[in-house]
Amino acid sequence: ITEKCLQSLGDCFPVFAIEKLSFEELKEARDVIQIMGSQLAAQRRTEEDLARIYSAISSAQDMHTCDFSGKLVNFQVELVKASYNKFLLANITSIARTLRMVFLKLNLTDDIKKEYIDNMENIYESLTRQDHLKVATDMRMCLNYCNGVIHEVLR
Repeated sequence: ITEKCLQSLGDCFPVFAIEKLSFEELKEARDVIQIMGSQLAAQRRTEEDLARIYSAISSAQDMHTCDFSGKLVNFQVELVKASYNKFLLANITSIARTLRMVFLKLNLTDDIKKEYIDNMENIYESLTRQDHLKVATDMRMCLNYCNGVIHEVLR
């Protein structure tokens, strides 16, 4: 693969635009992108990245905001941004649009929001220790919880 070919990949991201996405497709894509992104972030993150990620958690802690779903998704995007992998970032950004819509449609109780915040804090703690194995486990737990919430609503 030549450098010119890699540069042209930047023009291809509209191909990845999500139109009709099944729950299983969304789940699989998030599993790959967010777990790999979080592992890379644990290895590559800077202090500035940690500050942005922590800020995303802090803003989500006001659970009564009308945009909790947006704040939840912003955390996920900031996390993948800290991986410094443009391909993963472009894909999570694309998926983020769908996630915002999904979370807006969910009736997230305060208990559910609190669980999301706890998951984000666990991920952040693993990031600060640069523990890429623990951060992958924490992200898996967060995704499993999130998928369970979405699955319950789809029933």
